[in-house]
Amino acid sequence: MNWKNLKITAKLAIGFGLVLVLLGLISVLSLTGLGTFVDNATTVIHGNQLDALLIQDEVDHLIWAEEVSNLITDEQVTELHVETDPHKCQLGQWYYGEGRKEAVQAMPSLAPILKTLDKPHAMLHTTADDIGKVF
Repeated sequence: MNWKNLKITAKLAIGFGLVLVLLGLISVLSLTGLGTFVDNATTVIHGNQLDALLIQDEVDHLIWAEEVSNLITDEQVTELHVETDPHKCQLGQWYYGEGRKEAVQAMPSLAPILKTLDKPHAMLHTTADDIGKVF
């Protein structure tokens, strides 16, 4: 059978069939691409939320460090009124609680980075406790 020998109705049917097959293929590719887009957007949203949380915790610790510094440098400050338990500060509650687990589950590459925070954070609070006892 030759294309030239086909009736016009057969040619139209083949043409419409090809258009429908291509439309279906494009629809499937669009839906899978959209799913990937949504997954990537969710990851970005989680990352931004985590970034905001960690920035706020960093600011809180800077304010905390200023209060410790005031005990040492300001003669009018005679007592230390900061959290010395690393598990009870805002970062510690997140770090030792469900927040960290959820962050690592969403972004497994964070696990080794967050692990490096444990010891310095604990030492920071322990040092403040020691300073408070001395003064």
